[in-house]
Amino acid sequence: MERFAVKRGLIKSMGGNAGLAKLATTYFENINVDSEGVFTGSYGLLVSVQGSYDDNGKLAVDVVQLKGSELGEFLDSDEGPQKAMESRKRWSGFLDDATGYNAKQRGDKAKEETKKFSKAKSA
Repeated sequence: MERFAVKRGLIKSMGGNAGLAKLATTYFENINVDSEGVFTGSYGLLVSVQGSYDDNGKLAVDVVQLKGSELGEFLDSDEGPQKAMESRKRWSGFLDDATGYNAKQRGDKAKEETKKFSKAKSA
């Protein structure tokens, strides 16, 4: 499970997990939402994408991707490489919209969190 920082006010303006699930329908296929608002979907080499906003105001996502021989077969198919690139593009676009931060900003936020965590641990 990965957690991503979310820009202040974005969760409220999106409508929480319901808005997140609606956003997921624009990036992934086979979207299902459980009673707690956690969505599950898939696309291309992303076999399963499950996500929601947690109580700490972060985006919590669990992703399962094709690996090993299944990935090899997928990439060897006629549309495999294009579908793989599209999968990455959709994943990145989803994270951009769901967090309000681009890839560089998400990386910077993750570094900040790591620094805070290690400072707290050493104190």
